[in-house]
Amino acid sequence: MSDIEYIAKNVIFLNHSKVIQQAPPKQLVNELEGKVWECAISDQEFATYQVSYAISNIQYNQSSITIRCISQEKPHTAAINVQPNLEDSYVYYFGTH
Repeated sequence: MSDIEYIAKNVIFLNHSKVIQQAPPKQLVNELEGKVWECAISDQEFATYQVSYAISNIQYNQSSITIRCISQEKPHTAAINVQPNLEDSYVYYFGTH
């Protein structure tokens, strides 16, 4: 989706033919400022996070799983706040949980 951030003047999110959001990509991304987090969690924690948070990216590592999630509050003590992108915005509106 990163190409869309630079090419599109407006993005429209539709759900069952209903417009749920329409705005310039930058505005959609800015709405999530301070709400996107990355953290490494254990395999055992993953199921809980998958149910509790909208997860926009998952990276499996040898000893942990690094997730990128959307949350109003810091989801994990080791979580770091990261720059949102348009994919995060999509997940925010359509959710994964």
